[in-house]
Amino acid sequence: MRVNEKDRTPNRRAGFESGTELATRIRNLRSYRDSVGRFKDKRLNAWHRMQRKQLYHLVMFSLNSGLRIGEAREMRWSDIKFGIEVEGLDERIAEVRVSKETKKGQARNVQTQPTANKVLKEWFEISPHKKKKRLGLVWAKKRR
Repeated sequence: MRVNEKDRTPNRRAGFESGTELATRIRNLRSYRDSVGRFKDKRLNAWHRMQRKQLYHLVMFSLNSGLRIGEAREMRWSDIKFGIEVEGLDERIAEVRVSKETKKGQARNVQTQPTANKVLKEWFEISPHKKKKRLGLVWAKKRR
């Protein structure tokens, strides 16, 4: 027995309807990061501008890594191997060791897309947490 077509719930993950929708959202995210257009605000101090840059890099990394957001937020610089060569690709990727609690209770290694490698390297260069890079979190938590 099948459920009527009109009563079915979609069983696929939410996604972008078209490539233009994704491009528009990324363009808006870049405008937010750079504080231009409708996101321009003279009241932003250096800390707020850095938070916008961090958000941009976190979202772009998440789109290209396949990690869950909780796994990405718990990443440490020591968990990342940059510039891994992959046969058949001209660009290099990053490999991230995910040690957060998993279903099986085991750590796993996730290979990211080349864009995620590039985004992580950019964030590594501008991250304000220079002294903590060897052991510190990649994405700093909120100040309290």
